[in-house]
Amino acid sequence: MLNGSTADLRELFQYREALEGMAARLAATQMSDREKQDLRDSYRKHVRAVQAQDLAGHEKYDRAFHEAFIEGSGNRRIVEELQRVRALLKLLMREMAALPGALSEPLLTAHDRLLIAIEECDGEGAEKAARQHVRGILEFSIEHPDTASAVPLPREE
Repeated sequence: MLNGSTADLRELFQYREALEGMAARLAATQMSDREKQDLRDSYRKHVRAVQAQDLAGHEKYDRAFHEAFIEGSGNRRIVEELQRVRALLKLLMREMAALPGALSEPLLTAHDRLLIAIEECDGEGAEKAARQHVRGILEFSIEHPDTASAVPLPREE
């Protein structure tokens, strides 16, 4: 059961980190050239949205980028579980994106590292990049406790 505490938030992000890390590892060796092109396209559109400080574009293309490699993992259980976890975090992620510094170079660098590792079929590097990215989001949310505590996390059934 989630109650919106820092401990709950940390656990949820740790779970997301593990799942996205494995999804990235699998995607690096299983994505087709077409799927990798779609991932690159989402990345490029996301870069433009972040550079323009376009919150709606960021949300759309960040989601597309993550969904592309998660789906590219080929593991339907990971895909389904991450859909559930990301739905729990959706409102928090939206609120955090509006904070000063959220749409900045570290975000783009994290996606860039992940994209490169997947394109180079480097499963270990992709997992490491995905885990660091999710960990960075958690750290950002903890640095902004007013936002994290103001957004209620839905209760799990």
